[in-house]
This record gives sequence, C-alpha cells and structure tokens, in this order.
Amino acid sequence: MPTHVERLGNRISVPLEPDADGFVGRECPNEACLKYFKVTPNTGVVDPPSSHCPYCGHTGDSDTFFTQEQVEFAKSVAFSQFAEAFQKDLKSLELEHKSTGPFGIGISMKVTSSGSEPIKYYQERQLETHVVCDQCTLRYAIYGVFGWCPDCAAHNSFQILSKNLELARKQLALADTVDKDLADHLEADALENAVSAFDGFARQVCTERGEDIHFQNLSSARRRVSEKLALDFADTLAANDWALICRVFQKRHLIAHKMGVIDEEYVKKTNDLTAVIGRRVRTERSEVTAAIDLVEKLGRRLFDGLLTLSAPTPSSQCVIHGKSSATPIVGTIAKTDLRDGIQVVADIILIENSSAGTPDAFFPAQKVQIERTAPTVRTGADGISSTGNHPTKIEWHGGNAGALKRVTDIRIVAQGRPVVEAPVNRFYESPRDSGYGSVIFYVVEGE
Repeated sequence: MPTHVERLGNRISVPLEPDADGFVGRECPNEACLKYFKVTPNTGVVDPPSSHCPYCGHTGDSDTFFTQEQVEFAKSVAFSQFAEAFQKDLKSLELEHKSTGPFGIGISMKVTSSGSEPIKYYQERQLETHVVCDQCTLRYAIYGVFGWCPDCAAHNSFQILSKNLELARKQLALADTVDKDLADHLEADALENAVSAFDGFARQVCTERGEDIHFQNLSSARRRVSEKLALDFADTLAANDWALICRVFQKRHLIAHKMGVIDEEYVKKTNDLTAVIGRRVRTERSEVTAAIDLVEKLGRRLFDGLLTLSAPTPSSQCVIHGKSSATPIVGTIAKTDLRDGIQVVADIILIENSSAGTPDAFFPAQKVQIERTAPTVRTGADGISSTGNHPTKIEWHGGNAGALKRVTDIRIVAQGRPVVEAPVNRFYESPRDSGYGSVIFYVVEGE
C-alpha cells in the first residue's frame, strides 16, 4: 500500500486563483525588466507556446513568467502538503509495547506536530490600463498605456488611438445637442484630444523603433520620420488633405497655448488666407471631423509601416525558405499569408543602370512574397557534379509591370537588412501583372 508521501507523486499542482477582476499576475523574467502585468486566463490564444513582456518585448516560455510572490506561494503550499503527508506516514509508525513481567521493558513511539509552515499568501497588484487585444482577444492589464499583447505580441498603440478618436467623435455628436458656446468648447476639446492622442501614439511608435520624435508639428515630424525611419507616413494623403491636417494641428496649437489668438507664426506655417493676426481662430465642425478621420489614417500608416516590422516575437520574425530552399533569409511576417508563399513587409528600391542617370525609385513598406527553389545538383557518369541555380520568384503586391519596364536591378530591404539584391531576370520570364493587384517577376541571385 503506498504511503501518503508516495501518493503525492513527484509533482504537486498548485492552482493560482484570479483576483477580483479575473486577472492573474505575470512578471517579465528579463533581468533588465522584471516588470509586472496581468492576464485573464482562458482569453486570447489557446495554450500559447510562449509569452511576451508588454513592456520590453522579451519572449520566453509561458512558465517563466510567474511572479516571485506566486513562486513563494507555490513553494509554501507544496511544502505544507509534503509535511502533512510525511507526518501521516510517521504517525502510522507509532507504537506502544507495554512491559510484561516484573523486569519487562515497555517501548512506545509517539509523533507530535511542531506546527506547519505558514502559507505565503499574496495579492495581485492594481494596474492602470486594462486592454482587450483586438487581434487575439486576450484581456490584460499593464502599467502606463501602451504595450505588446502578452499572447500574440500585437502592439496596442493603434487600438488606444482609435478609442481616443472615437471619444472625440462622441464629443462632436454631443455638441449637436447643446447651446453654441458649449458646442464650440466641445469642438475645440475634441480637436485637442484628437491631436494629443495622435502625438502620444506616434511618439510611442517611434520610441519602439529607437527614435524620439514629436508630432505637434506635422511637417517637421514627417521629415524626421522619413530621415530616421525611411517612412513617409503621409504618402497616402492627397495634397489638400495634408494641407488641411497641418492647418488643423496649428489651430490646435493656438487654442492650447495662445487662447486661440492668431499670430504671425500661424499665418506663416499654414498660408491660411482667412486668418487675421490678433483675431480668434475659427474651427468648423466639418474641418474637425475631417481632421479626426485623417489622424486615424496617418496613425494606421505609421503603425503598419513601423510596428508591423518590429513586433518582439518569433511569430513576427520568419525564415523565408521558399519551397525547398537550402539558404534561409530573415524577413518580417505581415498579418496574412498569400497563396503558397510567405508575405513580408519591406522597402523596395528599383535601380536603372543606364547612361540616362535615372535616380533609384524607392517604395517603402511594400508587401512582397519571395519564393526560392533549391539548386538542382546532377552527377555525371564521370562522377563530377554540376549545380544549376533557379531564378527567385517575387510577387510585389501593389506594384505593376510598368514600374519595372526599365529596371535592371532590385533591392528588397526588411528591418534595415537586404533580403534580395539582384538583377531582374527577363530571360526566364518578363515581369507580368498577376490580375490580383500585383506584379510577378524573377531575379537571379548568387551570380
């Protein structure tokens, strides 16, 4: 019959109870971080193979993210269970032999308890921001505002921006139900909130890429992001939309810092023909509404162009093998895979080596598929092997064959490192439009 200790087995399971809000604490195991956050069990990814720190991006096995308090609690529970089982086993060895006869010796053994070790109970901490990931639905809590999802590593910055912009839109809707003075205040406040939300969001996005860039002055920010991070975040806006959003940002500056009074700097930066120095700046409802929509558009471009490239997780770093490639290339996975290739987000540089001196064409944050085929090795009757290389197939989503008409070489760069740098192969097949909004072409690598 097994003893009480043997019944425990070689593994003691200690459940961790969620707090009143349904959260269980987690702690980053990275010695340089060690920050605390919380997640709600049974939300998000089912049995995630790894976890991610929302602050520093450290990735590791899920069972390495226990907090020190949880570890001490589990140890105390396990020790208490073992001590109780051991005491029961000793108790079963108690004996009492009474003496017999005038010279007999009696023997007895009693087991007494010296008291069990106390359980080291703990309480989960209160955190500032509760988030439900819009990618995997994990519910988690963090200090501050911005962070990576502990399950899928999606950054929450655009999600937070969208919520703030939705609040600004509700302020505009509320302005329709009140008198003019309060309506004007709500419109100005909605503009202030939208601009502040974008500035906080965009600064965080750039911080994740190692740059400190402010966005109160959009023209200056656009130039710095282009110089430092090789991204034009306003390239999807029409010229009149760009002029409108820059003008509205400058109006917000006057409202926040100049009591709304127009100064010479505003006139110089906006070319606003209706502005009169010394007068109060006017904001139209339609102008603020359009500005909120444009802020969301700029935010999406920044997020897709910068943070899609840098999520701190093995799922954001992929090895592009092609169908049977012997030489992997590191790239970056976008959110979707297309057909049988792996889609990456990268910068494309089209080079025309000719006497015309045509400058290189630069296309940032493009979606590309790269398919490589392993070289064919043949051995002749004489025992000598020969190797034949195959062209690399590239599908550029959003590109067209016309853009490649005079191109001789192409460079594809992801996260600052080249993944393709080779001449376009027109002998195998000329560039052709796929009919799905992409162009397919081939390059010759390794020659």
